Amino acid sequence: MDAIQSIYMLNGKVTRTYVLSVGDLNRHIISPGHYNEKLFQALDSAINVASRFGVKLIIPLVDQWDWWGGISTWAAFRGRRELDFFEDKYVKKDFWEMVTWVLNRRNTITGIRYGDDPAILGWETGNELGGWDYTPPASWTIELASLIKSLAPNQLVLDGTLGGTCNPPKFAVECLEHPLIDMFSNHYYDPTFGYSSRMVKDANYVKKFKKAFFVGEYGFASSDVYDKMLSTAVNNDKISGTLCWSLRYHARDGGFYVHDEDRGFKAFHFPGFSPADGFPDNEENVVKVVMKHAMMTGNPSKLPLEAPSLLEVNGNMLRWRGSTGAFRYRIFRNEIDRNGKQVGDFALIGEVEDNVQPGQFTFKDPAQFRGRKYIYCVQAVGWTKLERGKGEMILSKYSNILECQVL
Repeated sequence: MDAIQSIYMLNGKVTRTYVLSVGDLNRHIISPGHYNEKLFQALDSAINVASRFGVKLIIPLVDQWDWWGGISTWAAFRGRRELDFFEDKYVKKDFWEMVTWVLNRRNTITGIRYGDDPAILGWETGNELGGWDYTPPASWTIELASLIKSLAPNQLVLDGTLGGTCNPPKFAVECLEHPLIDMFSNHYYDPTFGYSSRMVKDANYVKKFKKAFFVGEYGFASSDVYDKMLSTAVNNDKISGTLCWSLRYHARDGGFYVHDEDRGFKAFHFPGFSPADGFPDNEENVVKVVMKHAMMTGNPSKLPLEAPSLLEVNGNMLRWRGSTGAFRYRIFRNEIDRNGKQVGDFALIGEVEDNVQPGQFTFKDPAQFRGRKYIYCVQAVGWTKLERGKGEMILSKYSNILECQVL
């Protein structure tokens, strides 16, 4: 839920999920015709939460790459090579059957069939298909688009071909001209090509065919580069939107999920934190830039600052699950006497960010004494303008209370 709530508070309208993973027991598609129900129930939950907050989802159906299984994995099920994914009739049959199964799936929470769910903006034929080197066969893309539209006539089909760095982008003309394919995108990861100018050229080209264009991913550059690109996008009606790569969110066991990217870059976290292990140096500036331009598209979305959940007190170490939109947390402590009664009032003993990796302890009590019993609670701190120190300070309710006996 934290991920969708973060996007909602950023004034985001659309997010793009990761691809449907494939290839072993811990992935969405274990093998042709065999699915991981637990993971699909997690997707059910994500779709349901997105619907509650009015955030639309783009779901890519397969990956070009092998991070979580991709086109080579599908081909390997039939003993074929990577490029056979697009041509081999048995590989295609396996993939088409999976697409049919997914779009006909009924959400276990809402009961809505995926192909009818208004929370799903559209289905992307894949992630970065063709890579930087080739264009997938137009016949494959059109055949898949026809299948999707037959099962989900009110959802969009997005061509997952990577536009690349060539001019014009390497989209198949047959796909650009086809009435069942609605949108095209490109990904920008090399600022030497000029994100803003590249984006405008790509959008102008796609618009010639009366199709929509959006930036599916951008990253690996400075906040100044993003600022210029987003300013251009917001003021260009040929560009339907931009999606920053990438957002990680609060972990169930406390802290945040993190991800190291290429060239020393890292994934971002909302609402932006100080540099730390797994947290990029430019995170606060990047989040500020993205939010500034997102706010130009409509009124900001607000949520109450929820209380954090104190998970563990182990000796003098504390960890908690954080609150969406919180910048810092106040830690309070009280002492319990031998009769089990509190000694006075809770006292503020520290204030920290929760910019740590999943499951790590977030705070160390600097002043415990042996033989004493303490109780702790935590309070989230935010700001009305979702920027550190801007607007009025917001304080959440206090967390649950945990105790610790110091031996």
